[in-house]
Amino acid sequence: MNTRRLELILVTVLAVIYHLLFWQEKFGLNLLLFSSVLTALALVRNRQNVLRPTVIITVIGTITSGASVILYDSLMAKIIHLLSFPVMLGFIYQGELRSIYYALSSAVANFLTVPKRLLYDSSVALNKKYKLNWLWRFMKLFFIPLMTFCLFLLIYNFASPFFGEYVALSFTWLNEVFSFIWETISFSHLLFWVLGILIITGSLFDARVRSFVDQEGRLSDLMKRVRKTKPLGPTVDREAYMRLHGKKNPLGLKREAYVSIMLMVLVNLLLVAVNFIDIETLWYGFKVPIGFSLKQFVHEGTFLLIFSILLSMGILLYFFRGNQNFYAKNKWLKRLAYVWIAQNVLLVISVFLRNYHYIDYHGLAYRRIGVIAFLLLTAVGLVTLLLKIQQRKSFYYLLRVNSWAVYLVLVAMCFVNWDVHVVNYNLGHHRPNEIDIDNYLELSPRVYPILYANLHVIEQQMRMHQNNRQVWVEHTDPFRFHDALDRKRELYLSEWLDYGWPSWTLADAETLEAFKDEYQNLQALRQASEARQAAYAQSKKR
Repeated sequence: MNTRRLELILVTVLAVIYHLLFWQEKFGLNLLLFSSVLTALALVRNRQNVLRPTVIITVIGTITSGASVILYDSLMAKIIHLLSFPVMLGFIYQGELRSIYYALSSAVANFLTVPKRLLYDSSVALNKKYKLNWLWRFMKLFFIPLMTFCLFLLIYNFASPFFGEYVALSFTWLNEVFSFIWETISFSHLLFWVLGILIITGSLFDARVRSFVDQEGRLSDLMKRVRKTKPLGPTVDREAYMRLHGKKNPLGLKREAYVSIMLMVLVNLLLVAVNFIDIETLWYGFKVPIGFSLKQFVHEGTFLLIFSILLSMGILLYFFRGNQNFYAKNKWLKRLAYVWIAQNVLLVISVFLRNYHYIDYHGLAYRRIGVIAFLLLTAVGLVTLLLKIQQRKSFYYLLRVNSWAVYLVLVAMCFVNWDVHVVNYNLGHHRPNEIDIDNYLELSPRVYPILYANLHVIEQQMRMHQNNRQVWVEHTDPFRFHDALDRKRELYLSEWLDYGWPSWTLADAETLEAFKDEYQNLQALRQASEARQAAYAQSKKR
């Protein structure tokens, strides 16, 4: 049996497994099982890259994020796993790659290119010319007579009403057949199969897309000095030309350095004032004044300050984008840049404290957790920017190091059951009147048992919130909150009636165990309804 036939059998078997694991199921145990199988096959087919550090790190990241899906069933873990998997494949198939960006780009290109290459290889193997001749013969033998038959069928249908009745009955029967086929193989089902084939073939086969490897191979962590000279004609004296025109360039490094220094002095002075005020008000003994909008202070102020930090990084990248890094008289520009980076680090700490005070006042939420993660990555970006200026690193260096930082932080965040952590923190918060009670109902079903066990705490938070000068939550009535929670629980349990073992997660198993009686009642109602429908269908046949 040749290699091509073995590969076809392997793809077919994996497609069947894919259908059994994922059709009308949610991500759970199936996600880790299927991605682990594809990972193992990809590693076997590319043994030479197994021990590369990039492959080892991304394989660990993919497996651990998949395990987090089983443990916590969190949306964050699912998204990170689906992002980590193609990155890992990019490193497995193109072992020379070094950055997350190029690995992900290479994997996406591979997924889109593999089917085309497989079809091309198959057409070559089957003799493309003979295949086209066979298609043309088929059209002449079947298509032309069929079209002629349909033409005469229409003529006779309109010419004879009695014949038209038989034609109508025939088309009714054909319509039922096609309706049955369409219901069995729907468009969504067909799209599901196409997606599965793309994932399987893109994971197993290498389309040999070398453009990303070649492109990254030309990049270096260190900058190179580029000397630009204007091409002159053979009759022009270069020394005389430079004496006349060389000092008239307004974009020279010296003048650019003067402009940059002036700007750096101004923005540093401005940032000194901002940091001094923040340190005085935020860093020591912060208290919320009466009538002060902490929400506006944090939401609008935080994002504006984050934007200012990113803008500062962009300006420094522009200043040190080229030969300014090699200019011998730019020491003061570099020193001012270091001061500005240090001040932006202080600004990052101030933004973190704003977010911390907001959490201390209003409790945890996903956006506040996201701000902390983003600030951590921003601090890494500032440090790498300092190294870029100090050691004349390239923009590629920033892209490579910071993309790895983003990947590692995202994978690390999979290890925390954030929904449960958020609920437990907010239920025990020392300011119960300031907790966003509506947020409880927006979290995953895994926290429902905790909410039911602490309804008295939530009721107390509602009562205390009603005493605020401004009521800003929707659920202030315990009965309405309990009713909304019951509806969400029933919806969750009814959805699980349609799932099988591939969707199993430890978090779901614990939740279903907590609602065992309610789940069994729904199962009994579903079985009774199905029995009635079956009895009714049987009576109609009789």
